[in-house]
Parts: sequence; structure tokens; C-alpha cells
Amino acid sequence: MTSRSPHSILFYDSEQRLRWAWRLLWNAQQRRPRLPIRLIVGFILIFLFAGIGNSYSPRIASGDGALISVINSIVGTVPLTIGILTGVYLASRWIDRRWITGLGFDTDHVWWRELVVGIALGLGITALSVIVALLAGWNTLSSFQLTNGPLQWLLLAIGAGIFQLLVVVPEEVFVRGYLITNITEGLDGLSAVPRVVAAGTGVLLTSVLFYYTHTAGRSEVTIWFGLMAGSLAIVLGIAYILTGNLALPIGLHFGVNFAGVLFGTNQQPASVLRLAASGPTISNSPLTNEVVIVRIIGGALSVGVFAWWCWSRDGQLRIAPSVTVPVLRWRGRGNEYDSDP
Repeated sequence: MTSRSPHSILFYDSEQRLRWAWRLLWNAQQRRPRLPIRLIVGFILIFLFAGIGNSYSPRIASGDGALISVINSIVGTVPLTIGILTGVYLASRWIDRRWITGLGFDTDHVWWRELVVGIALGLGITALSVIVALLAGWNTLSSFQLTNGPLQWLLLAIGAGIFQLLVVVPEEVFVRGYLITNITEGLDGLSAVPRVVAAGTGVLLTSVLFYYTHTAGRSEVTIWFGLMAGSLAIVLGIAYILTGNLALPIGLHFGVNFAGVLFGTNQQPASVLRLAASGPTISNSPLTNEVVIVRIIGGALSVGVFAWWCWSRDGQLRIAPSVTVPVLRWRGRGNEYDSDP
């Protein structure tokens, strides 16, 4: 009779099956922790690195000019961006044991095309809300200007775009890429949970998180601001689960935010339009409750657009397999494996 090591006895029964207590924590088929463990440890790791990054906000230029302010904003945001992305990478590599491309970063020509489509849709949502608000009288146009002349305004606009990318990319990688992927994979592995319910749960839970992170501790915002953030998160989540790529949600999120800067709904030195509100606003901006409703409608219309996009490209509308079927590192690149049983 072959003697068994203490390690073997602790983890495996006499038939070399993983003991039931460990099976609650470890997926032997996938050789990685179960969904709850992945999320808990991943959250801790990501927030740890985000906290480290957030604790360091350097300033490389002194003065009070608009361009200096933008430069310092960009530089000050870089550590947080690096912190979040580092946390997601480490959690994906060592906890999820997946390739980072499995979080929606399979950057082929389709990925870049979807990025452009997303930016166009995001610009359209914000532009629609501004046009309707001006026509309806919810906003009035106070002025049209290029801060400090065309050349400096161009630099300010480029800086504003870079800043938005530094904010949007880590948010999408964490919320859509990491969280929705893990939640959908885990729930999809339960036979009683339909795939659309698994993906929908991921979208809704991350939308609640998006609502909380955009409203918590901010006394200047109203519930309408949270509603706008939460509804946008639903749109971004649907974009991700239909395409399996982060290109569309990154583009859409960036387009909405950057257009908000240019069109004056998020007043900054790069804003071309200066808007004034004719009624109560949802935050320190000219956005009124009615404008939020228009944006939500615009988001719903954009869902129809990229649903049509996916249908015309794939010949069907489905939850993208890459969101439900992980590509695990130990299997090698290009080898798919099943989800949590």
C-alpha cells in the first residue's frame, strides 16, 4: 500500500478526489479559485493598488494657468490609472489564471473599428442631449469661445482627451472587463441559470457599483446624477456582453465624457460652449433632470445601434462566448475551457 503524504491527505480523499470542503473554494477542473474567492481576493488586490496609486498625486508644473492645470491633472491621475490596471492584471494572471486578452482586449482590426463606433455613439448621445436642451429651453447658450485662442485651446482639448482616457480605460477594464466577465462566467456555469440571466446579473450588479462610486460622498449631486451614471453603466455593460470586447464600451464612455467637456455639460477650459441652466441641476454642471432623461433615451437608442451592428456582423444576437468561456493560462493561448461547474 502506497503511503500518502500529509499534503495529499489534507486535500484529497482516498480516491484522490478533492475533499468537498476544498471543492467549495477551488475549481479542480479549471485549476483556479471559485467565483466568490476570485471576486473577494481580486477586489482586495485591485483596491490595494488603486489606493497606493491614489495616495500619490504629483504636480510637475507650478502656476494657475489653464494649460498648467490640465497638465497637472493628467500627471496626477497617472498613478491611480497605473494602480488600477496593475491590480486588474495581477488579479487576472494569478487569481483568475487567465490571459489579459480574455478581458476584452483582443485588439484586432474589429476591436479598433468598434472603438471608433463607440466614440461616435458617445459623441452622439451628448450632442443629442445638448441640442434638445437648447431647443427646449432647459439650457441657454451663454457664449461660444476657444480659451486663450485656437492653438492653446487645441492643446487644452488634447489634454482633456488624454485625461478622459486615463479615467475611462481603467474604469472599463475593472468594471466591465474584470467584474462582468467573472460574474458571468461563474453564474453561467450553474445549470439552473440561463446565460442571458448570468450576463444580465453581471451588468446590473456593476451598474449598482457604478451608481455608488459616482455618488458616494458627493453632496453636490442628486439622485438624477446617479440615475444617469447607472443607466450609462447598463448601456456600457450591454455593449460589452454583446461584443466580448472593451472597445465599444471604452469608446462610448470616452465619447460621452469628452463631448461633455467640449459641449459644456462638464465645464472645463477646453469647453467650446458655455451653457446655463434654466432650472435645478443634478450637480455642479448645467445638466437638468430633463437632460438626464434625454441622455437615457440616447443610451437606449445606442443599444439598438450596436445590437444591429452585432447582428449584421455575426448573423445573430447572443452573449459573446469570450465573456462566458475563459481562456486560461495553463491551457495555453487559444485554448478555451468550460466555466465553473
